[in-house]
Amino acid sequence: GARWREVEETYDNTDEGGKNDNIAIWDKKRVLSCPMKHQRRAFEQQLLLAAELQRPVSIHVVKAWGELFDSFDTVRNTMKNKYLAEEKHALETATDDDTLLSSNRRKKPKRLLLPPKIYFHAFSGKEGIIPSILAACEKGNVPREDVFFGFAPYDTYPP
Repeated sequence: GARWREVEETYDNTDEGGKNDNIAIWDKKRVLSCPMKHQRRAFEQQLLLAAELQRPVSIHVVKAWGELFDSFDTVRNTMKNKYLAEEKHALETATDDDTLLSSNRRKKPKRLLLPPKIYFHAFSGKEGIIPSILAACEKGNVPREDVFFGFAPYDTYPP
């Protein structure tokens, strides 16, 4: 389709004489792989959008738990800064002194810093990583009961 033509044009190494001296670029691993920094940036943008819109997410992680935790940190910090900016703006634009006083005295509920529900589908991590995952979600104010794990059949049914 169109996406393949785009990839083909990007990686076309044909010189003026029509000779392609770098056929190896068509190796499936090279064309279909994506550098981790690009994957992480896209993932963080999707997580941020889901957090802002309060939509659940489904996540599949393969040998990238450190990157997942780093991405959660990035999104949590971004959401914290967003909420702080909103509160600062609200205080700056408020005109009634009573409104200012009453809003400062009320205890504010914890705002979600991550998407409201997180599902780890086809979970293949070791059992020992689960407490770290739950703790990372709780740091984003996502309660444990809103974090779910699904398992692929090959993980749950021995041959």
